[in-house]
Amino acid sequence: MKSGGLGRRPQIVSSVLGNSNTEGVSVFVVSDLHTDYAENLKWVECLSNVEHKNDVLLVAGDVAETCSMFVVTMSLLKERFEHVFYVPGNHDLWCRREGQNYVDSLEKLNKLLDACERIGVETNPTVIDEIGIIPLFSWYHESFDKEKDITGFRIPSFGDGM
Repeated sequence: MKSGGLGRRPQIVSSVLGNSNTEGVSVFVVSDLHTDYAENLKWVECLSNVEHKNDVLLVAGDVAETCSMFVVTMSLLKERFEHVFYVPGNHDLWCRREGQNYVDSLEKLNKLLDACERIGVETNPTVIDEIGIIPLFSWYHESFDKEKDITGFRIPSFGDGM
């Protein structure tokens, strides 16, 4: 996996909200696809075209640096999931590879959002099977956090077999 990855990507597993073996919708979340790297795009291409057809995918930014690869990636995901939601990441808005095409990152954001609308990718709040999904267009940096840390509360890691 490129761009700071830790090796092989895990398989997609069902969320707590649903399971492909039961009725109801399953909700999945993915981020940092960085499909400008061929091996990352290959992972997206290898996702089942059938298994998740009734499910929801939340794409939490950093899909690709170029608009063309963003469109390819989001189109592939939309072919595989009933509902795909997108919120932008910082890499999606970089203009370093396509600077001649955009005045700034806001212009590029508007082009990406237009592409999402054409592809059928959601960027607005929606309710699906009583699950409210609210894409937020905001960014976080640890310097914004002025609150004291919460202690005595453990959030299980992905590997704990939730």
